[in-house]
Amino acid sequence: ETVRLQVMQHVINAYQSSASGLLQSATNRLLEQEKLNAKLRVDKGGVDAENDLKHQQLKETLTKLQANLATLSEHLSQPMATLQEEEQGVSRIEGRKEDEEEANQEDELLMIWEDSEQHKYYEEVLDPKDVIPAVLLTSGKQAAEISAVDSEAAADKEDKSREKKSETAEDKAEAKAQMASDFELYLTRLTKSETAKQIDDMVVEFFHEFNTKGNRRRLAEEFLRVPRTKLHLLAPHARFIAVVAPYLKDVHNYVFTGLQQELEQMMADKDPIAIESKVRTVRYLCELCKFKVCPQGVVLDMLKSFCDNFSQHNAELCANLLQCCGRFLLYTPETATRTDNLLERMMRLQKAKSMPLRLEIMLEDSYYHVKPPASKRQKMKQKDPLELFTQHIIFDRLYKEEDEDKILK
Repeated sequence: ETVRLQVMQHVINAYQSSASGLLQSATNRLLEQEKLNAKLRVDKGGVDAENDLKHQQLKETLTKLQANLATLSEHLSQPMATLQEEEQGVSRIEGRKEDEEEANQEDELLMIWEDSEQHKYYEEVLDPKDVIPAVLLTSGKQAAEISAVDSEAAADKEDKSREKKSETAEDKAEAKAQMASDFELYLTRLTKSETAKQIDDMVVEFFHEFNTKGNRRRLAEEFLRVPRTKLHLLAPHARFIAVVAPYLKDVHNYVFTGLQQELEQMMADKDPIAIESKVRTVRYLCELCKFKVCPQGVVLDMLKSFCDNFSQHNAELCANLLQCCGRFLLYTPETATRTDNLLERMMRLQKAKSMPLRLEIMLEDSYYHVKPPASKRQKMKQKDPLELFTQHIIFDRLYKEEDEDKILK
């Protein structure tokens, strides 16, 4: 009995000393492979069969190891092995490296956006759950009111059911007609909203007043039908989609799928007359990419396809893509390498092929917009507090409040 207990104790000690290390090692290998696959997906547009197979094998190995350790912990009456937390203490050298990395990230952030206002517009996106009740995020105002009325009138529902049927039908028809009219006005106002605050207010209004399945479909169709001559609406619409995407997936999916279909048709169509519509589609996807709604790989694949067939038509689309989204892709660490390679390839193609002067100027302007010379790089413009206050008085107060004399005093 004593020998058996000693052997059991040795087994428990071996389990305690090695289980966590084995689990940590297998997890680290899987995470490293996932990072490599993610980098390949961004740099090359896909993961090769060898790395994909390796990822699957590492995942299966980790799963089997977890199952075996769970069995051992159960039979030995020991707690399941857990992953070790990373050490928080760092040496001076590591601290300096981290400081340098933070400085580099700040420099890259300054290069991505032209000024602080643009940075706020694309990065500081409203989360609807902070300002809208949870019930309205999924069911809308009408459903919330109906559920509240139903709960209050549950006691006398049976007595008045017959009388209410005809009245309810008439009320629903009138309410539906009124809502349709109100929603038309809402869509008209939406096309005139461009600032971040205006878009956020329109989002809140939609969730409170118009969040129904039919209205979501009409809203998505409205977003997809942006006229090719109104490119200034693409960024506000993209911000609206980015705000509602976590809660209204049907709107995001409809617009994104529609734009991808337009992109496929655009690549197959060689008609130069439709260049304005193609520019609209390209810029729309770029705006969604900056809001992290469209995957970055989609835009990079689009740029690669333009370079593969570098006609005058596609050269103009390359210039528009880079002007809209080039800096974001180049100075985002995950896409920097692939974007830089495509940029250099585009400039080699531009020099090798005979292009009209207009296109040469467009391509060079877009290239130096994305990669300005070091001497011309400027830090993000910070506005003076007095200038910010003046803008607030003029644009936020003076134009929105009726009592102008009171504001000016």
